[in-house]
Amino acid sequence: MTHRSSSDPSAIANWEDGLTYHPEVVVRPRSVDDIIAVVSDTERYPSPVRAVGTLHS
Repeated sequence: MTHRSSSDPSAIANWEDGLTYHPEVVVRPRSVDDIIAVVSDTERYPSPVRAVGTLHS
């Protein structure tokens, strides 16, 4: 699983830049166990947890 913390000032935007946000943590899970770890650890990964997918919305 790879992480990016809030110290990285990058924003995430959808395909048309109509929606932009600045998450505290970005995680790229590589397994179901990684996803379970993110959803279960509310201190390290604060709510809301959002799936990005292909950035179409």
